[in-house]
Amino acid sequence: MFRKSLLGKMFVSYVIVIMVTLSAVGMLLSRLFADYYFSAKEAELVRKGEEIARLIMTLSGGRLRAPDAVWLNAMDRFLDARLLVVDSDGVIVATTSRQAPQGARLSAGEAGSSVGAGVLRRRGFSPRFQEPVISVVVPLENQGKVVGGLVLNAPVTGVNATVASVRRLIVYAAGGAIVLSFLVGYLLSSSLSGPLRQMSRITLEMAQGNFEQRVRISGDDEIGQLARNFNQLSGALGKTLMDLAEEKARVEGILTNMAEGVIAVNADREVIMMNERARRALGVDDAAVGVKLDDISGTVPLVDLVDGVLASGAPDAIEFNRAGRFVVAHASPLALSDGGTSGVVIVLQDVTEITKLEQLRQELLADVSHELRTPLSSIQAFAEALRDGIVKDETIRARYISFIHDETVRLGRMVHDLLDLSLMQSGKTRWPAGPVDVGSVVARVVEKFRPQAEQRGLSLAIDIRDNLKVLANEDRVEQAVTNLVDNAVKFTATGGRVDVSARELEGFVEVRIADTGPGIPEEDLPRIWERFYRVEKSRARTKGGAGLGLAIVKQIVLAHGGTVAVESSPEVGSVFSFKLPRA
Repeated sequence: MFRKSLLGKMFVSYVIVIMVTLSAVGMLLSRLFADYYFSAKEAELVRKGEEIARLIMTLSGGRLRAPDAVWLNAMDRFLDARLLVVDSDGVIVATTSRQAPQGARLSAGEAGSSVGAGVLRRRGFSPRFQEPVISVVVPLENQGKVVGGLVLNAPVTGVNATVASVRRLIVYAAGGAIVLSFLVGYLLSSSLSGPLRQMSRITLEMAQGNFEQRVRISGDDEIGQLARNFNQLSGALGKTLMDLAEEKARVEGILTNMAEGVIAVNADREVIMMNERARRALGVDDAAVGVKLDDISGTVPLVDLVDGVLASGAPDAIEFNRAGRFVVAHASPLALSDGGTSGVVIVLQDVTEITKLEQLRQELLADVSHELRTPLSSIQAFAEALRDGIVKDETIRARYISFIHDETVRLGRMVHDLLDLSLMQSGKTRWPAGPVDVGSVVARVVEKFRPQAEQRGLSLAIDIRDNLKVLANEDRVEQAVTNLVDNAVKFTATGGRVDVSARELEGFVEVRIADTGPGIPEEDLPRIWERFYRVEKSRARTKGGAGLGLAIVKQIVLAHGGTVAVESSPEVGSVFSFKLPRA
């Protein structure tokens, strides 16, 4: 691991360079010193040999003859070299060495085997002396003619020892330099690799989302500047990611709380995003992300829409029905910088309520027109008959006038109810509220309808405990009870029964009006509280109803924070009830 790290690579490389350099320098220095030492020894032998050669020729009177042995031995010790005097043919005339006796001839490999006019030098192993020597041959001349030669053989044992000592010194110095280079190389490598190791560790922390770590800055060099830049980068990345996270949270919050459903798919029709509203609209869960749109049940219209947008690159929209709800889908392409399309964004808008409101509006217009057209036509016909004097009988005229009056009153009551209902639904009505005695209100209403009930042979009963009070507007509570009792009395056949009761129920007071009338079919119950809705319109009209009473009751109760309900069985009877908060 150490050799693979940056510290190990730098340290090993640095040490190898130092060792190779010092080894090369040591070898060169050793070689240069040896050459210098040998050259100096040769120069010394040549210089002294020339002096001795002149001295020999002077003492011999210009003729080659053997010098005195005592003198020759003294020169040998003075020069630390073996002296040989040879003639021009290489025959030893005089010597200080037992290995070269007089009269012997030098071999062909020895420096003095052929004496020439100049100084001869030789360096190497001597077979005669069986050791490495430096050989110098100085010519002995007489009147410009070479008559012999002086051979000086200096053993190199001392020279080698000196060179070896110098080499040891160089090795010691190189070893010390290498040890020092180890220390310096390690410190230098550590100073370079330390910040890089910190950066490597911090990048792992950054990858895990921790952007608080910083590199320690220990200098102003390039490494220090790199550490500063790295710290700035870490801070900038942390801030950028935090901003992106906040922006993502805001976008997700917007998408989650949008009233419309949003679906994003890629070019392969795989779902990459779907908000909660879209999941509810399509009836899927979180697992839909990553699933192809084709695999989601009931999305064939969306698949066709996506294919069309991907093919054309232009926005498009469709309306389809899913599970009884009307949905409008607007699709727009996700454009790339090169003009291509990477996917499609679909916005789903549930227009079920809008569609129903439009249907209700159309039905309301139709009902209002119908309700107004019939009485107005009748009034017009009777009025024209009276105006033209067609009717002469006073009894018939009086009946016509009474009918016109009744229809006018009914129209006025219907218009008044419509105005009240519109004000209630708009939320503009503000009724003063206070404690209302339910028993008192019900008693007044029942007494108003008792003559009508007795005339028709109906039993009208009350079952209400004392001290049942609600927090409401008394006039509006009375209006609600009146409308419900009126309906019950109108639609209950002779000999039937109408019961009005009230009870306390979990913080509310529930008022119930039960009758033994014809009942209401189950399919009509969900719409019974709508304006102008009548189960049997023809029979209701004969009884003077316009289909607004129950709608007014519902709006009054809702405006007071209550609820309405109905239970009915055909040919058995109906129970209308409402709850208001207890005072």
